[in-house]
Amino acid sequence: MTKGQDAYGGELIAAYKGGVVFEIIERDDGFIAASHWHARYFSDYRQWSWRERQAVRLGKGRILDVGCGAGRFALYLQKQGHN
Repeated sequence: MTKGQDAYGGELIAAYKGGVVFEIIERDDGFIAASHWHARYFSDYRQWSWRERQAVRLGKGRILDVGCGAGRFALYLQKQGHN
């Protein structure tokens, strides 16, 4: 990745293409960890947690997916007929 590129976007593209990707989390309180959360960004509805499935079932009308990541919720809701 070169200076000025979007690190998060690069991570999503690499994961989508099947690359080995680690997401590094660093918080203000000093906590640092590496995760494999990127796989969840592309998971199918059947792989979502109960809470995630419950949340999308509660959606009505027009829905804004703030911070949508790879867009799995927005894509699912669109297939269900939501705007």
